[in-house]
Amino acid sequence: MKKRKTVLIILGITIILLSVVGISYAYWVLVLRQTNINNLATSCFDVTLMNEKDPIQLDPAYPILDSEGEQLKPFTFTVKNNCNNNVKYQINLEVLDKSKGVSLGDQRLDSRFIKEKLNEVNKGGTIHLLTNNDSVDTTIDDAVESYQLQTGYMKEKEEKTFELRLWMDEDITMDDTDAMNKTFASKVSIIATYAKEIPKVTLVDTILALPKATEGNGLYVVDHKNDGTELGSEWKETPEYRYAGIRYNSYNPQPDYVYNYVMFNDELWNIIGLVNVKTKSGNVEQRVKIVRNARLEDMYKWNEENNNDWTKSTLMKLLNEDYYNSQGDFSSTGLNEEAQKMIDDGIVWNLGGWDTASVLTATAYQYERGDQVLNNNPTTWPIEGDSETKARVGLMYPSDWGYAVGGSTEIRNQCLSEKLLRSYAPYGDFECGLTYNWLGLVNEWFISPSTAFREDQAFRYAFAITGPPGIFIRNVGAIRFIYPTAYLSPSVLVSEGNGSYDTPYVLGLE
Repeated sequence: MKKRKTVLIILGITIILLSVVGISYAYWVLVLRQTNINNLATSCFDVTLMNEKDPIQLDPAYPILDSEGEQLKPFTFTVKNNCNNNVKYQINLEVLDKSKGVSLGDQRLDSRFIKEKLNEVNKGGTIHLLTNNDSVDTTIDDAVESYQLQTGYMKEKEEKTFELRLWMDEDITMDDTDAMNKTFASKVSIIATYAKEIPKVTLVDTILALPKATEGNGLYVVDHKNDGTELGSEWKETPEYRYAGIRYNSYNPQPDYVYNYVMFNDELWNIIGLVNVKTKSGNVEQRVKIVRNARLEDMYKWNEENNNDWTKSTLMKLLNEDYYNSQGDFSSTGLNEEAQKMIDDGIVWNLGGWDTASVLTATAYQYERGDQVLNNNPTTWPIEGDSETKARVGLMYPSDWGYAVGGSTEIRNQCLSEKLLRSYAPYGDFECGLTYNWLGLVNEWFISPSTAFREDQAFRYAFAITGPPGIFIRNVGAIRFIYPTAYLSPSVLVSEGNGSYDTPYVLGLE
């Protein structure tokens, strides 16, 4: 591959020359000339693509697992900013219609069969179907398609070395005859442009910019009205109800496969999703919802009192007093001052309940936002009209666990068609609850109360995960583990990282 450098500088200089012509008027014209010279000098702008090693050669190629594709020998290359300016770069993969000088024509392998992973050396990267990336204009002769793999910025004199791996998607079957006896040829192109400054990017914008995958690792959008969900008669056609947000999914729940890690409170947390929430002002807005990667060490009762009102519960007080303020038992494990500032305490948490875990994830999502409660308990936290209470740290909803399923579209849809009280069907407990659920979890409390009530017992209940992985209702006086959960301010910034376990997003504020 030849070294490519795409540098476009357009310098427009308009010179207006006014000539005064006419001898008869010369006597009445006074000409004044500027003393100093006007200087316009262009600065250095030079970006190079260098150190290209090991172009990808897979012959013969055949479908392989993503885990195998990640082990392939990569094509490596370095992008270097040679000047004292900031540079924005865009890395594209351009699909060629020629290989070794011969036109491919009908023998060109369609891009939809190709998986790719691009990452900086010694940093994590995300796997995508090539066609899930944005399509951009081609810049190379004989290129018929071009896909944007990554964009970023480089400071003055900075250089970055990347690794690119390509392989055939494991989901190709014998029925995909148009994938057989074909050739896929491509080249990397770099487009570099001058950047006056390196912009500060919010976590919200970072998530929105990621490809939305229909299968495998990545993100998917939950739109209840258009995803085949059977909606009840009480369903509300509002953004908060219709869209359960952008959720993470993965073929494999192991750390290397889910790119939703953030460094928050000087420890790892996970992004549940970019979800619709209601603010105290009554608006429905998007917020990033995060959960602590590791549960708190001890087990706790949902409430010391026999009451499932979250606003008065033991866990609410524990999380928003001692844990939030790093006092008592949490003097060394509670939230630090920077983390406190990142939390959006103007969010209204939903406290709707229902009486059984034998419901679909979408149904649970609906009930969470409903008004079914016991004993006139509040349906929101803070209570409607309460402008003083700051709801800072809570727990996950049952639907958060339900939507954390991944795998292929078929597997994910099958899991979402399973009731949260998991069965031992082919996609039951250990498949949907562990293998295809990046949250996993066993023996944890949720924030949602249950409206279940037994006449022979005066217990009050809340929802919890119990092993084998499934959601059940449990007496609020039982002990379970907890995972602190919070909504982040939309102004939280990402300073570095790509969301992987090894290179999490590093969060900060202005």
